[in-house]
Amino acid sequence: HFVKVFLKSKEIWKISNGFFDPTAGIITKANGLGPKNFDNEKDITKLLELTGFNRVQLKNRSIIKENKDIFLDFNAIAKGYCVDVISDFLEQKEIDNFLVEIGGEMVSRGFNKSTNDTWKVGISDPLKPDSPNYFTKIELKNRALASSGNYRKYKVDKTSGNKIVHTVNPKSGEAIETNVVGVSVIANDCMTADAYATAFMVMPLENSIKIINENSEIDVLIIYLNELNEIDTFLTKGFESLTSN
Repeated sequence: HFVKVFLKSKEIWKISNGFFDPTAGIITKANGLGPKNFDNEKDITKLLELTGFNRVQLKNRSIIKENKDIFLDFNAIAKGYCVDVISDFLEQKEIDNFLVEIGGEMVSRGFNKSTNDTWKVGISDPLKPDSPNYFTKIELKNRALASSGNYRKYKVDKTSGNKIVHTVNPKSGEAIETNVVGVSVIANDCMTADAYATAFMVMPLENSIKIINENSEIDVLIIYLNELNEIDTFLTKGFESLTSN
């Protein structure tokens, strides 16, 4: 299992030009958004010396790190992989109709037998995450969906008043809000969708759009604030074709 997660992480790390990076979790933890009892080094310069997935290699099923203090955190992809594992198990048991969901990441197969229809799922409004009304609903047909946003897991800096969010820019070490407020990715497997959703939350919007336009295997919805600070969206034609009111 670990090898699959590691290799997929390397793949998305390369495609995203390093914006998806499992070594950046050390900064998240230093900001107090990780496990307790963690040695919270606050010097970003020192922490950046311990980030960079290029400094970690997998050789003969062993992890080789340039620095022993490099910390690997696969939280941004592991949930998606767990969904895939459960989905594969159900398929091996010849169960044809199901929806597997862990923390908002999901895989659908077949149809919803209670409604005798395709699986329909709602995507939360990132500016109103506790609202009973969804930003949009989609039909999820034998594919995987993962969403990412900074609207649930964050804290507020007492001095500046800025939000410190759980998604970190691994290049700058910044953990502050950008104009991207929510991302949903549809892919053939949930591990891939999960990793891309995290990457697109961190990357500049134009970089994300370039990668999306070059990749026919994913469909994406990006919710962002435009120059007028108004909600705007970018979505692929494939994603748009699955949406419903």
